[in-house]
Amino acid sequence: MKVVAPNKKRQGRSPKQFIALFLVVTIVLTFIYFTYDKDISFVLLLIIIPVSGFLYDRWFRQAVSLVYHKMEQEKFATFDNMLEGCQIIDRDYRYVYINPAASLQARKNPDELTGRRMFDVFPEIEETEVFQSIQRCMEHQWSHHLSNKFVFPGGTSGWFRLVIEPVPEGVMILSDDITREKNLEKQNKSYLEKISAQVPGALYEFQMDSAGYLLFRFVSEGISKLYPNLTPEKLRKNANLAFEAIHPDDVEEVRQSIQESYEQLSIWDVEFRMIGREGKIYWHQGVASPEKGEGGVVRWYGILQDITHRRKSNEQVVLLSKAVAQSPVATRITDKEGNIIYVNEAFVRHTGYTLAEVKGQNSRILSSGYHSKDYFKDLWETVLSGGDWKNELLNRRKDGELYWESAIISPIINEGEITHFIQVGEDISEKKRTREELVVAKEKAEESDRLKTAFLLNFSHEIRTPMNGILGFLKLLDEPDLDSDTQKEFIALVNQGGQRLLDTVNDIVEISKIESGVRDLKYSKVDIREVLNYHYQFYQPRAKEKELSYRLRLDGLSSEDECLETDRTKLDGILTNLLNNAFKFTESGSIELGCGRENHRFVFYVKDTGPGIPADRFDQIFERFVKADMSLTCGHEGLGLGLSLAKGNVKALDGKIWLSSEVGEGSTFYFSIPGEKVGNEQFSG
Repeated sequence: MKVVAPNKKRQGRSPKQFIALFLVVTIVLTFIYFTYDKDISFVLLLIIIPVSGFLYDRWFRQAVSLVYHKMEQEKFATFDNMLEGCQIIDRDYRYVYINPAASLQARKNPDELTGRRMFDVFPEIEETEVFQSIQRCMEHQWSHHLSNKFVFPGGTSGWFRLVIEPVPEGVMILSDDITREKNLEKQNKSYLEKISAQVPGALYEFQMDSAGYLLFRFVSEGISKLYPNLTPEKLRKNANLAFEAIHPDDVEEVRQSIQESYEQLSIWDVEFRMIGREGKIYWHQGVASPEKGEGGVVRWYGILQDITHRRKSNEQVVLLSKAVAQSPVATRITDKEGNIIYVNEAFVRHTGYTLAEVKGQNSRILSSGYHSKDYFKDLWETVLSGGDWKNELLNRRKDGELYWESAIISPIINEGEITHFIQVGEDISEKKRTREELVVAKEKAEESDRLKTAFLLNFSHEIRTPMNGILGFLKLLDEPDLDSDTQKEFIALVNQGGQRLLDTVNDIVEISKIESGVRDLKYSKVDIREVLNYHYQFYQPRAKEKELSYRLRLDGLSSEDECLETDRTKLDGILTNLLNNAFKFTESGSIELGCGRENHRFVFYVKDTGPGIPADRFDQIFERFVKADMSLTCGHEGLGLGLSLAKGNVKALDGKIWLSSEVGEGSTFYFSIPGEKVGNEQFSG
């Protein structure tokens, strides 16, 4: 410790010397008085008294000075032992005293500060908030509390909590090093900001010490929505601004509730009115959990929300203790290895797991096994590099049910190092199903549009080709020197073209009837052998023309099965379309027509050795305007309605149609119809 004393040499004698001298002079004067002349003694006494008074005055002032400095030494000795820094600055802004703790905080020796003005040591201090607080304290004799960051020579810095008190010399500054607290606050800031962004209202960390000093250590950006004129920065600098927006009638209640929570360490839960823009009144609810720290400091962690609507509608107020627990999306926080530290209520609802069940468990507890290792490798590479991973995950609930989650996983980084991960997710199972249905519908629409285009091209081809032939041959028939044989040939070609046009129109009319949903059926006794023989004989010329083997098999029929009750026209139409299809696509080999019986149903079939149909087109081949080969240059005429018409007629007869085929081996088309009339004469197509 160093005490600054007046820099002067002591003058005169010590008190002991003065007493001895006074006694000697008294004895001498007494001796002269009784032995010699009394007048001489009186004269000497008149001389000695003033001199003694002068010497006494100097001795008294010196004694008082010694006592004062002894008291100062004892007072400063108390400050020397304090853990907090202590400085005394006089009204000329000189350092009168600085204790060892303050010297260590300032990174300077006491000799570098004591007796010197603040401006000489710290040239830029006049521009700081600290100096302005010192000025106000000296002027108004008010205490000041603030936190300030000091940057020292060399680039190092530190945070200090300052209490500036007025004293007779000037001001006394008590300083507490809070650098470690600030670093911890910075470490938690990223974590709190990510969570608070998901929560309605404002999150905060608020503290009060034993002297009633208030400080917001953290406030989320949501405070600006609740208090239009406030920002987190303003509140951190002056916590009292939060009380200025509160309705005057509620301020005292809020302060008392804070004091009560401070004293009893009870949950702070209060509702109060806030004055917004244009004097409008809003109701806010504050809920916070207190935690007692060192030195009588109590910190609250809580949430502030606008509850105006709930107050007006008299709804039950739900107490909020932690903001993340109220987030509408499932939130979980894990350590760097992916082990779960915390989950909110939305997570519990989505998964069925409670916090107690998953705490300490790895996030793999939700894995469904659907995603590959590369999928999760990409996830980890993204978050470990500091990026946000956004994608969809197929997870498994506690009861085993699978659900899709739209997830965002973000790293929490402190001083360049990843310490935790936070994941927010939304159950999108229903959305995904809807999306998949829309994709299927879109694909069907696109397929329908493609089929429509193919149909229009084929239809144009099927109309224009025979029409051009008819017109051409009719023009040739008008030639005067045309012989009879050529004339007959041209007439036959005109008839052929006309028949092709008629077949095209009939197919369009027939498919339109099927799609209308109502058909007239005319049932009668039908001789199966006669029907099959008719179609066998009818297609013999075509088989000979293409040099195909054409067979009829009736081995599966007995004599009693030769008749059935059905619509003959529809049955003929089915067989005609299937045989036309077989002869159209079979260039070599054979075609076989046959029938058999299975229980109460007759099964007809047409087998060919054509190119065959890929298995992935089995379902589509019966759709209208669809061919096994959809290219426009396949070389086969027709609109692709034959199999669709066959399917429609089979359904009208309460039958079923199917096929078996291998590419390069040929195809067999089957259809079955009941042996007796069933249902009524209407059906839904």
